[in-house]
Amino acid sequence: MIKCDLAGKWNLRRSGSQQAMDGHLPGCNYLDMLDNRVIDNPFWEINEAGTTAIARATAFTSNMNNTW
Repeated sequence: MIKCDLAGKWNLRRSGSQQAMDGHLPGCNYLDMLDNRVIDNPFWEINEAGTTAIARATAFTSNMNNTW
């Protein structure tokens, strides 16, 4: 069995977009988008409704050179 540690720096991008931002695993796409100033704080007033759709349209992609 081959074990691969996925923790570390990853790219976070919206589906259908080539523009990537920094992301980290283990982590949360909401926190990564907050760090990159893509969304407003979802826990403040009514911001959650506007940030949910953005967060669901994101994907993590690796920038690691995996050779497994």
